[in-house]
Amino acid sequence: MALRFGWIGDSRRAALRTKVGACLQAWRADWCVAHDDGPAHVEEAPIVPYSPDEAFVLQAGAGAACVMVAIARDELVRLGNWLAGVLESTAALSQEVARAALEDLTRRIGELAGEGEVWEHGQSAWPQSLSREELGAVGLTFNAGSVAVTLALARDAVDVVCPAGPAAAGPVLHARADAVDVSPVRLTAGFEFGTISMRELADLRVGEVLVGECPLDTPVRVLAPGRVPLGHARMGRIGGRLAVALTQHPTSQENV
Repeated sequence: MALRFGWIGDSRRAALRTKVGACLQAWRADWCVAHDDGPAHVEEAPIVPYSPDEAFVLQAGAGAACVMVAIARDELVRLGNWLAGVLESTAALSQEVARAALEDLTRRIGELAGEGEVWEHGQSAWPQSLSREELGAVGLTFNAGSVAVTLALARDAVDVVCPAGPAAAGPVLHARADAVDVSPVRLTAGFEFGTISMRELADLRVGEVLVGECPLDTPVRVLAPGRVPLGHARMGRIGGRLAVALTQHPTSQENV
């Protein structure tokens, strides 16, 4: 199971869909000439990796509290026609209607996260907090007629829209929380490199090169003390330090 929604929990996931759905409902009532009164259905979805020349992308927010709205660029005319309630229209006019409506939608969702200023750009300019699910970005989608619209909220934006519940009070719990905050926990990250014979092990010398049996993209296992699995990750580098980015929860068998 991906980490995409694991950090917010079921209740906050439902609250996020409800709040975004209410925003979409108000937007649809203002922009869609022939809209119905049914609820706007918001579904969880992976963030669609549109290329800059394929997508019309709008973003709102500031810093790590960003939101994004995107559709395939060749769907702008169809979206404009759906909003206007017509089967065919001038392409330029339909595109202008769709652009204006999506800009308003992005502003509304951005205001949920505290910032409504909107700008347009391609995927190459997206912040990593919006395009990488392992950093906490949440992907959503809804249908506007036959057009699929992709939404993405960075982790900080989700925290603004659906704040986490307050921690339980009490002096004992506060003392434990303080201890947890400052207690270091050593993590271990590694993967199964391969095997060698006992003779080869005995003859190893400094500078010799060992060729493993795993490809370079083999997931790295991250373990807590006691060899408790935290999940799988991929290796990288931040500045002069090695780093791992969690990509997957441990399976139920690994938890046993």
